[in-house]
Amino acid sequence: MLSPGAHTLLQIVLRTGVIYFLVLIGIRLSGKREVGQMTPFQNNSPLAVTEAYVALTKSWTTSLASMPQAVIGPASAVHKGKLYCIGGANSGIFGQGVPYDKVQIYQP
Repeated sequence: MLSPGAHTLLQIVLRTGVIYFLVLIGIRLSGKREVGQMTPFQNNSPLAVTEAYVALTKSWTTSLASMPQAVIGPASAVHKGKLYCIGGANSGIFGQGVPYDKVQIYQP
């Protein structure tokens, strides 16, 4: 019988292995041999879906309106119930996307 610590470690290793192989199968099914052959659009896509954490129910909700424009990696802040998204890019990773020079204001 495994100790509780060893049992937890074994679960982490097995779950990591399963996720690795699922990603590997997905890459192979897309016709690519490795992640480096994928375009920035295949690696990362802009996020337009908004989610909110409800502390009372300890759950996430997605029943909010979408952002005005999908954006990756913006700076953000909340002020008086409004979410301010500053900058970001339209797509890509490591600065390969087209940067935004605007501020989006979102009020759920």
